[in-house]
Amino acid sequence: MSKEILILYCSRTGFTQRYAQWLAEALDAEVLPLKNCPNPLPNTVQILLCGGGIYGSELAGLKKYRKLQKKYPDKEFLFFATGASPQSPILQERLLQYNFKTAPQPPFFYLQGGLNLEELAPSHKTMLNLYKSMMKRRREPSEEETRILALLDHSFDASSQEQLLPLLVYLKQL
Repeated sequence: MSKEILILYCSRTGFTQRYAQWLAEALDAEVLPLKNCPNPLPNTVQILLCGGGIYGSELAGLKKYRKLQKKYPDKEFLFFATGASPQSPILQERLLQYNFKTAPQPPFFYLQGGLNLEELAPSHKTMLNLYKSMMKRRREPSEEETRILALLDHSFDASSQEQLLPLLVYLKQL
């Protein structure tokens, strides 16, 4: 692949940053926190690979990424999200529909990261506890919901470079 890529990320607990750094190594690309995005973008950058954690189904940094898309319509944007939930096609599609409601939808990849309870902001801890309470009250939770609920009781790290393969294959085809 010969197109220059800039990887931008918004990470609150470190999982998105780790994936962004792994992508930068695999693609020989520059990686920056979203808050350090150059303005203007270098003319040589053709692809922006934008990542963020999922909080309440929303991709962190999405508002700023949308502003960049409007400012640079000639650039190609791809998105990746990280979260505590295990990967599944249903989850990926649900997150894509929630975050990118209008067509055309950009390429979007979900990567399981983990949960770092010690680094969560108080507001996110509150949201997590409300979600857990809601899940516990369900009369007949699905098998997936039961599995996710068990994950949310402690910090864990499920990130792996293998999860990047579909994204890397997609980029190589550009």
